[in-house]
Amino acid sequence: MTIIVACVSARLEICPRDVRTNYPQKIITNPTRIPSPKLPESSPEVTALLSKADKFIKQNKLKKGLELLHQAQRINPKDPEILVRIGTVKVDQNEPEEADRYLSKALQQDPGHDLALIMREKTKELALRVDQAKLKTIDSSKEVLFEKFSSCHENYDLTKTLNDDYYQFVYHTIAIEGNTLTFQQVRDVLISGKAPLGTDVTELAEVIGMEAAIRYVNRTVEFPITEDHILNMHRRVMSGDPDNGGEYRNHQVYVGSFSPPPPEAVPRMMEEFTKFLQSDRFQKLHPIRQSALAHHTLTFIHPFVDGNGRTARLLMNQILLKADFPYINIKVNDRLEYYRVLDEASKGDILEFERFLMERVDGTLSRYIKSMNDDPSRIHRESTKVHTDPSYRDVIEL
Repeated sequence: MTIIVACVSARLEICPRDVRTNYPQKIITNPTRIPSPKLPESSPEVTALLSKADKFIKQNKLKKGLELLHQAQRINPKDPEILVRIGTVKVDQNEPEEADRYLSKALQQDPGHDLALIMREKTKELALRVDQAKLKTIDSSKEVLFEKFSSCHENYDLTKTLNDDYYQFVYHTIAIEGNTLTFQQVRDVLISGKAPLGTDVTELAEVIGMEAAIRYVNRTVEFPITEDHILNMHRRVMSGDPDNGGEYRNHQVYVGSFSPPPPEAVPRMMEEFTKFLQSDRFQKLHPIRQSALAHHTLTFIHPFVDGNGRTARLLMNQILLKADFPYINIKVNDRLEYYRVLDEASKGDILEFERFLMERVDGTLSRYIKSMNDDPSRIHRESTKVHTDPSYRDVIEL
């Protein structure tokens, strides 16, 4: 098998050996074997900021020192010395995940940085422990919601929340890709099937395609994730473009500065990817980690001309749904952070993307539990005012 599966705790990398030219190797932890790159000298302004920051930090005024370090980082965002100093303060503030993030960034710029290597060995372990504790908390919240949902299927507030989330999911997942329809316009199309006069046909097709894809996922949530399944999902996402829907790309594409694998590698990579999804190694991961890895790998392979992101978010949610988690919504306002953590994953460290998804799963569960905790007397109140879309009642089957 040409797929490389390197698993170190929560860190996983998947890609064929022959297309790794755009996918950096793992950090090597022996500083004597890696010469540090020649870095540009800091400007007088940065030097002054670092000096002031050091004085505040020595006085244990960490917050003020951190503010100055972030000012320096805005001037030189890739300077490993600044990143390491921020990571050190984050350790002192008992924020191992944030410390690990900055130290990881420093090592991307300078893989042989002695202090960063030493500190990251400690922060990574601490951060993983925090992650495990968060996953346990999330699992407990899921059980609470399951129990509440099992005992009361007709809660007015939950029904309203589910409907709102259905419309929100369709709106945000297409808006992230540049669709300009407003939330209200998307909602009207989903409820009435009618579009405002003058609506762009392509943008309307994206709404209809996403609805069809969600219905497909709901019907097949227990099915194994095969190549055909992903192709069928994509075919519905791209229902407005039948020439490309459900078909692998046959030419090279570019995503910003990233060059996905060549088209001739796509069929083999997709075959190996879907085989990995059925493997014991993958199945032993927590569902949130499964969903992060599946999403990241599909977007890395970038098998389609268009619709890769929408299909990856559906795949991610199918994995969560199969494990009794609700759909999660990545909102258009979070697009820059979403792209940033995906970029970190493409550089070999998927932990930040996992944490990004953990936050959204945790937030969604909390909102649903809050809906179930409202006054039971409201269960049937004004029920005729709630549009209950049958396709979405199936989206969350706890």
